[in-house]
Amino acid sequence: MPNPTLDRLSARDWARTLMQRDNWVILDTETTGLDRTAEVIQVGIVSGGGEIVMDCLIKPTRPIPWQTTQIHHITDRMVARAPGFPQLYTQLQQVLSGKTVIIYNASFDLRMLRQSCELHYLSPINIDSYACAMQKYAAYAGQLNANGRGYRMQRLQGGDHSAIGDCAATLRLIKQMADF
Repeated sequence: MPNPTLDRLSARDWARTLMQRDNWVILDTETTGLDRTAEVIQVGIVSGGGEIVMDCLIKPTRPIPWQTTQIHHITDRMVARAPGFPQLYTQLQQVLSGKTVIIYNASFDLRMLRQSCELHYLSPINIDSYACAMQKYAAYAGQLNANGRGYRMQRLQGGDHSAIGDCAATLRLIKQMADF
């Protein structure tokens, strides 16, 4: 059974501990959609200190659906000359190597990375350690879901549906949780 007071303190302590470390990054992706055929078309990675580590568009194998473009504003024209996922794969592996990767809605972004690897017959990206900032923030916010057995997931406040913009919003949220 959730304990909102203790869970909020635990989330705060997680954020404070994270802010004292330097071996973590925030990752966000933008994709061609939400389904099992969607692929990554933008990757953003920001260090815990707020520096942009990686910000790149990725050319997908198929056109970007217009419905998706309306959300993140990435068009086929914008990615026409971008490298494909295989060209960024090694760099992405190197940037994430040895880092704790913080992701807002980790299950989604990890699935999209996995799908993109599978589409190109690449081994899964090796992420040693990760945490879902959305789950931590849900505990911090303390709003119980309808069945009372967990917390209601919260929208990312201040994100703009760009990979770097959402990374920056996640960093602000972590700082807020840590009372920094």
